[in-house]
Amino acid sequence: MAFSNIYGKVSFWTKIFIMLCVMLVMLIVSALLTWGFDKCFHTILSLSDILIGSMFIQCIFLFFLTAVISAGLFSPHPFKYLQMDKRPSLGAILGVIVCMIAVIPFMNLIIDWNQSLKLPESFSAIETWIREKEAAAQSITDQLLDMQSLGNLLLIVVVVGILTGIGEESLFRGLLQRLLWEKTKNHHVAIWVGAIIFSAVHFQFFGFVPRMLLGAFFGYLLVWSGNIWLPITAHFFNNSMTVVFHYIEDKGYDLSYFEEVGTTGNGSLYMAIFSLILFILCSGILYKYVKKRESAS
Repeated sequence: MAFSNIYGKVSFWTKIFIMLCVMLVMLIVSALLTWGFDKCFHTILSLSDILIGSMFIQCIFLFFLTAVISAGLFSPHPFKYLQMDKRPSLGAILGVIVCMIAVIPFMNLIIDWNQSLKLPESFSAIETWIREKEAAAQSITDQLLDMQSLGNLLLIVVVVGILTGIGEESLFRGLLQRLLWEKTKNHHVAIWVGAIIFSAVHFQFFGFVPRMLLGAFFGYLLVWSGNIWLPITAHFFNNSMTVVFHYIEDKGYDLSYFEEVGTTGNGSLYMAIFSLILFILCSGILYKYVKKRESAS
């Protein structure tokens, strides 16, 4: 598919403005489609199904199509511009999954630390407001993850895992990180600024740091491999693991150990440090692997 790259040589800020305009249009389209979906099916579908449908619309229109349309205005080959044109190797996919598993105890520690942060007393009203908003968001998430059957589980994995991974990575890593790199010519700056923006737009202060770190890892995966399907794989695995754990716990099984490993008990700090070291080693091996395959191709 070839587009006309009529804005391929405009300035960075013009491209950002164009991206935001496309996003605004897609936001309006998403809102209208979500409203129509709710009006048509609210009497026959559960709240969880309505939320799944709304998220499906958001992933496709607000995230994925914003990225593809914007990329099509900047390049005649939008999917190549977003680095979606190559298939990842099985070894690289397995390496990403190993890295994501290895870092779980360390990420648990970061999550626990971020959630326990306290703002200064003078900002207590703001902290209360933030926690109330995040509690409301968590309530919506719990309703979304109200899975009554295996079919519900698979559907939510498709939307929350696959579609969210494709949509958000296309926009934040494929498009925004590329624009930041074109501006700065520094991959590290592009990755970390993109990760900060990625975490900030979720509007969850008490989950900001772990989400930023994940976003940075996703960004490095893209730079190392030149293939957006690896950060999509990592994003998919992270989201799907949360969904599956929630489903299993709803069935009466206690998985709290996996959520607390690295945060509670004797030696928890050592476990988290070991997790970080193991993650760095696995990431180094993965980096060498994808670079070797890239040079051989």
